[in-house]
Amino acid sequence: MTAALEHAIVKIAREAGVTVPERIETVEGAIARLSEERQAAFNAVSEANANTLGDKLTIEMLDAAMTGAPMPNYADEAVEAERRAHALEIAAESARRALERAEERYQSAVNAEAGALFRDGARRLASVVAEGRKVAPTLEGIDLENPAQIARFARPEIVKSYRRLAELSDTYGRLRRLYADLKRITNRQDDDAQLDEFRNGREVAGRGAPPRPTDPVARFAWVCTSEAEPWYPTEAELKEAFAELKNRNNQQLAQVGMRRA
Repeated sequence: MTAALEHAIVKIAREAGVTVPERIETVEGAIARLSEERQAAFNAVSEANANTLGDKLTIEMLDAAMTGAPMPNYADEAVEAERRAHALEIAAESARRALERAEERYQSAVNAEAGALFRDGARRLASVVAEGRKVAPTLEGIDLENPAQIARFARPEIVKSYRRLAELSDTYGRLRRLYADLKRITNRQDDDAQLDEFRNGREVAGRGAPPRPTDPVARFAWVCTSEAEPWYPTEAELKEAFAELKNRNNQQLAQVGMRRA
């Protein structure tokens, strides 16, 4: 695991307006510092290995052989160089273990605080989508996948609405990314990935609706004006939704079987 890449939920959560527990902020800050220390330690080892005394000794021995000068003797210097290299390797290994322990603390902290993060994410998502549902209808009939055209030709109120929808779309995207990161860090395995973004994900996928826009602002407008029900479920909520869906499917199959009989 690369700490700089894997441990970044504090930044994206803040950008999305989600409150991060202090425990996670503290450990994530420690990971960033320890990651830098580990990299510096390994760089020092690499540099020491690249500038070995053996290379220097070989060059000077060849020079002595060619010029008749006395052969060099670096016995003491060689011992000191070996001691320094060994000390650097110990420091690098110590830095690696410290980072590993911090990552374990991070995993534990996120697991412990996951419920709070999902709940606050759900609060923020509801707020963003609620405002999106007010703004998106004012842009009905506008080609949202062509922002340059909007900026150039649209009326000022349309441009203002589009910019606000773009801001909300950006926050929505960050919330979805934070959700995916939380799932990854907590090693959560879902029964049905179609339920991740929408409570009625199966229905949305099977309704045969037009393809969702690929532009993030246009897609967010689609989320806010379609029958999709965006949510931010905890693992328990997802399992409950999947169980309800499975039970409903079983009932439908049973009804079909009774009619055929």
